[in-house]
Amino acid sequence: MIIINTIKDIYYNIKYGIENLINWFFIIWRDRDFDHCFFHEIMLHKLKNMEKFFRSDYAYSVNANKDADNIKHAINLLERIVNNDYTQEALKLFYEKYPDYKFEFKTEPCPDNPNLHRLIDDKTEEQKELLSICYKNADELEKKDYNEMYKYLREHIEEWWD
Repeated sequence: MIIINTIKDIYYNIKYGIENLINWFFIIWRDRDFDHCFFHEIMLHKLKNMEKFFRSDYAYSVNANKDADNIKHAINLLERIVNNDYTQEALKLFYEKYPDYKFEFKTEPCPDNPNLHRLIDDKTEEQKELLSICYKNADELEKKDYNEMYKYLREHIEEWWD
């Protein structure tokens, strides 16, 4: 009986190992070690896999649907972080006041070296001040999502097992 169980374990380890390699291939292929965004992409993929499992017929836990819903909440928070739309969201305030403003890089030749160009900042002091407020708001929104997501994980992740 032990030999049969061992053979079964080997078979399922190989089967699920190959499925995992396929499932994770493109995530790992795109992974890089120099930026936190790649860490969040990996975590997002893992949470999506977990939610799918807890919503499947393979989950035995009585709380599987509740766990899947909790994981989905973590996914929603993490997707906001991964999508990183905080600046666009915060700039709505700027565009309400300056709806026709176009962010463009304008340059001019440097007087002492015509081969080099310098950026021209044509924003008014009022626009610069409002942009500073918008960027500060974007940072606060991002920080809020980070705090909420990691707090949520800290409080719930140990519940997500089957």
